[in-house]
Amino acid sequence: IRILTIASGEERRMPDWPDLVTPNDLAWSPDGSRIAVAGFRGGALGGPPAIWTIKPDGSDRRFVRQGYGFPAPTAITWQPR
Repeated sequence: IRILTIASGEERRMPDWPDLVTPNDLAWSPDGSRIAVAGFRGGALGGPPAIWTIKPDGSDRRFVRQGYGFPAPTAITWQPR
């Protein structure tokens, strides 16, 4: 996953996530403080779908949820609390 700052042209690569095999989608939080990442977890393609959040600087990665009880994460969005 890479973040491109349009104004400066700066490109940053997010740290590798050994437990995230296939990132499918991401969404910025409304206030820009976090990025939600949806993908598949585990050592091989086809692991359980899962969701994480991370700060834009690549720190503070948080696991949110995984499991086969929800569809493959392909269009993640943020909802108001």
